[in-house]
Amino acid sequence: WDVSHPAFPPADINVEKAHDAFINRIQSPKKYRSVIIRYWQYAAAILLLPLILSVSYLLYERSQLLAEVTYQEVFSPYGTHSMLNLPDGTVAWLNGGSSLRYPTVFHQGKRNVTLSGEAYFEVESDKENPFIVETHNIKVRATGTAFNVEAYEKDSIISVTMVEGLIDVTFGNTHPILMKPGERMAYNLNTSRYKIKETDPYKWYAWKDGMMIFRDDPLEDVFKKRGQ
Repeated sequence: WDVSHPAFPPADINVEKAHDAFINRIQSPKKYRSVIIRYWQYAAAILLLPLILSVSYLLYERSQLLAEVTYQEVFSPYGTHSMLNLPDGTVAWLNGGSSLRYPTVFHQGKRNVTLSGEAYFEVESDKENPFIVETHNIKVRATGTAFNVEAYEKDSIISVTMVEGLIDVTFGNTHPILMKPGERMAYNLNTSRYKIKETDPYKWYAWKDGMMIFRDDPLEDVFKKRGQ
């Protein structure tokens, strides 16, 4: 022990050097942590831009998928009528010789269907997302109501019969025409004129229950209904 640890006079100790060495040993871990923190800050800054780009790309892809709407079309042969439930809860009945085209999922702000022929609708109420029936010449807009639309392509008259609630009807670029329950509108494609009169609504949609009702109707209309 004496050989390995020879005695030395206290005067030979360099107090300032020892103090500096001690301070350096205390501070060196902090410097190391500061270097690590700076490293991760730089790494985060470098990765932030690719992350933003990746998220933007995924959101764009999602919007594109939502934009790609899948449609379904239902046909009802002559002499029959069909009932179907639409994605929003609306119930529709198709008369013979009619077809209805609609999206398998209604997206925000859009509940549009396309009709050829005759159909009766009981629309699920949703004021924020109007339900719109489009034919080859008119648009019927509703938020929650029941109505009947006759729009066979071979006919020159398109008719809309109101049952419950309120709807508005648009012909081309005209202003919407408001209809109330018990009213029936007939629009002449040849003259571009329309007429609204009060009626018994059930007479015009009794076909969905398997009945035909005629009251003072022209024989031509009777034959047409029989053919459907």
